[in-house]
Amino acid sequence: MATLQTALPTAPSPFDIAPSLATLDILDSGRASSRSQGFFGQLRAEVELVGIASRLLRDAMVAGDVGAASIALDECSAKAGGMDSSMLRVLCGTRITPLDCEDLKGLSRGMRKIVHALASAGHALDVTAVPPNRWVPVQEQVLRVAEELSGAVAALTEQRDISAASKSVWIERRSLQQRARETQLAVARGITDVAAYLANDAVSRRYGLVALRFRDVNRRLRKAKLKNG
Repeated sequence: MATLQTALPTAPSPFDIAPSLATLDILDSGRASSRSQGFFGQLRAEVELVGIASRLLRDAMVAGDVGAASIALDECSAKAGGMDSSMLRVLCGTRITPLDCEDLKGLSRGMRKIVHALASAGHALDVTAVPPNRWVPVQEQVLRVAEELSGAVAALTEQRDISAASKSVWIERRSLQQRARETQLAVARGITDVAAYLANDAVSRRYGLVALRFRDVNRRLRKAKLKNG
């Protein structure tokens, strides 16, 4: 499977994601051949947005200037909210859907929450002035979870078995939790200043929330697949 590095469209500059976001309007664009394909296309677009936000934050951290990406992270967060609202609006006017309405809405809401959590992690890094290089390995792991989640969503929307993909999401998400904890412990051992400790703890908590949001979406994927065969 292609990695997100090669599969996602390349933005013109590291923190200008407007062109990438413009390609994600599915339900309201008329590009889908049917309403059912529109819903599936929307889910794939939303998980692509998770990948875009994950890569955006990683690139900003590698560059050592998370603040420069703050506006772009906010744009991703706003886009996630708009896509989730679009999903709900179209669901309210549709009688027959490819998955149960509660599952479509739950998946959409869950991916919106992942993007919001990523934006929150970025803002925590920026506001607390924590050296981002310490947390780059954690964000790289976030990108790996996003990649596996993209594969699981693709399998669901193509009506294939999601067992292997869902298991990979679970494994990579657990690795994300572990890496975040290890990073926090390593940083704590070298810090004597209380303010610095609290700043890193704030970042650690944001990454804990990101991992939790990935878990919730993965659970919803398994539930949707179990209900729909």
